[in-house]
Amino acid sequence: MNPAANPANNPANNPASNPADTGTALEVTFDGRHYHFRQHSYDRLDDALRYASAQHATPGFVRDPAFRPQWMPEFTPDEAQQRLMRELDIGFAAGRFSFGAYRYDRLEDAVAFARRARPGSARDSGTRPPDR
Repeated sequence: MNPAANPANNPANNPASNPADTGTALEVTFDGRHYHFRQHSYDRLDDALRYASAQHATPGFVRDPAFRPQWMPEFTPDEAQQRLMRELDIGFAAGRFSFGAYRYDRLEDAVAFARRARPGSARDSGTRPPDR
């Protein structure tokens, strides 16, 4: 029987444990912004652990022999990025950049839209991000 099938043995059920240790036990990694379990990516640790735990509890589950633990420090903008963000009124919370009502994974995207939305810019629409 898979040890994770027993709730007492499941690392996801131990809230006092270290997230990196819990993630490693369930083959979850963190790249500084997102949590990953195999081909799936998550914004929230509890979602990644819940799915990984369910997969580990499935009869016949086979651990990934290629799994390598990775738990990077949480991403924070550096000083130069923070200066640029202040200048353009770009926020950062929960791993996402924001400008107005819009959220961005990449600072470059938030900067591009913030610059276009500035009064007097060539594209002074300020209504929505450009289509991709």
